[in-house]
Amino acid sequence: MKIKFFMRLLSVLGIFATPTIAEDKIPTAEEVKALQLSAEKGDAEAQYKLGYIYYYGLGIEADYDVAFMWYKKSAEQGNANGQYRLGRFYDIDEENEQIRRLAVKWYTKAAEQGLAEAQYELGIIYTNGILGVEKNPKTASKWFLKSANQGNATAQFTLANMYEYGDVGVKQNYQKAMQLYLQVAKQKNAHQNLDATAQHNIGAMYYNGDGVEQNILLAYAWFNTALMNDNKETLEILQQLEQEMTPEEIAKAKQINPLEQE
Repeated sequence: MKIKFFMRLLSVLGIFATPTIAEDKIPTAEEVKALQLSAEKGDAEAQYKLGYIYYYGLGIEADYDVAFMWYKKSAEQGNANGQYRLGRFYDIDEENEQIRRLAVKWYTKAAEQGLAEAQYELGIIYTNGILGVEKNPKTASKWFLKSANQGNATAQFTLANMYEYGDVGVKQNYQKAMQLYLQVAKQKNAHQNLDATAQHNIGAMYYNGDGVEQNILLAYAWFNTALMNDNKETLEILQQLEQEMTPEEIAKAKQINPLEQE
């Protein structure tokens, strides 16, 4: 039996196009007023933050038009976060393709300043050949790598998939895939529960012997960790493994915390 991996790259591109917004502190009325004053004086970071709280309705009523105005002011002053958020604004305009294409300009500006989220978006765009951009696997992999190197879990997972299958401008390399999956696996609350999916995929690599020495105990330990982190697809695999293992092996595998082993 060869255990399959979950979340094949090319079938899921786009799922992660909007990074998860972390739990945001609700600003007080005084904090909003202070931001407003700074933004009106031309502070680009304050403009970005004010656009953000208007967009998400943090402490005030959400207002997309006002959010857009402040994002644009911030972006035009060269603020990377403002550029990225303005790009997102254009990107979600599904009714006007020409407007959506403006997203590439602002993603690129933010990405060139080193913003990991924007770098990831460009990877998606160049992989799929969308928003008026031709497919370019080499450029896509470049942006995914830049984003992954900054600790972006979504980019790390995507790049791991690419190395696992030899996709999108990179050669198959199980060792690099394993390294990247490990980075994601150890990030709690990674976007879209990617930590648990990476844990499952590491288990599959140990079971199949893909790039590592086959080790059923570590495979079981990783699958068990993924299951505890709500990767429900792993339950059936664990049940299958238990048919192949002795009670002693199962007991030993359950004592392993793979997050501390690697």
